[in-house]
Amino acid sequence: MNKYKKMMFWELLIIVAIIWTMFSTITDLKKREVPNWISFTLIAIALFSRIIYSIINSQISIFIYGILGLAIGVIIGCLMYYTKQWGGGDAKLLMGLTTIFIDYKGIEFLNANIDLPFILILLINIMLFGGIYGFCYGLMLAAKNKEKFLHEWNKHKHTKIIIALGIMIILPLLGYSFIRPLFYIISALGVLAFVLIIMLEIAKTVETVCMYKKINPNKLVEGDWIAEDVKKGKEIIYKSSSIELKQKDIDLIKKNKIKEVLIREGIPFIPGFLIGLIVSLVFGNWII
Repeated sequence: MNKYKKMMFWELLIIVAIIWTMFSTITDLKKREVPNWISFTLIAIALFSRIIYSIINSQISIFIYGILGLAIGVIIGCLMYYTKQWGGGDAKLLMGLTTIFIDYKGIEFLNANIDLPFILILLINIMLFGGIYGFCYGLMLAAKNKEKFLHEWNKHKHTKIIIALGIMIILPLLGYSFIRPLFYIISALGVLAFVLIIMLEIAKTVETVCMYKKINPNKLVEGDWIAEDVKKGKEIIYKSSSIELKQKDIDLIKKNKIKEVLIREGIPFIPGFLIGLIVSLVFGNWII
């Protein structure tokens, strides 16, 4: 009976996590933001479910795990937020997911390979598939702005790509000559380095061409990233080094009648959360 109750508990939380992450994905793609109510209700449902389960089964540890998961999510989310890798919505959604899955060990019908702590598997899959999704999204933007992209691409010598190409050629030769048992591994590392450098160069060019634009302050929303200091004469109204735009900052910019501001648009990353979550639940540590 306890086993059945536990399975029901996890099934409920898994369904909630997937539905809430799907909502977040839709709003992120449409509006480039995730409303606070989505993340906060996910956290609330996770904690409330753990409280109820702890009371019914007289296991306070279930609730304590939830608090621990929330704390871990806060630490990782704040790290990504304050280094400007994620927006606030991304960080808050992660907090909800870590609150849910801190002590998850899998359920029978999914049969995922969970040979590491699940939240570690989840983070790896979110980063990996989020990166793949982000790169594909960038390629789409590059194709949409083909002329601008090619013009910016041709402006640079791409020394890193040339160096990476040299590494890709030299490593297999060295491996074959001196470390023949590791030839295939060394060759793969050379190819991987070359591919990663190309991806980074493409991403950098896409960011320069497609991610920056000037807009009227009336179109600013909370969470926008300002790419350069907003000035009125010599006075700085808003510093671009600030973490994230707040409503009071928008009001101040409007009050000073600034005509336009330069913002940096990020690639909506929440779809990477959804892909990473589903892959983690179904396959777990799929690499192993």
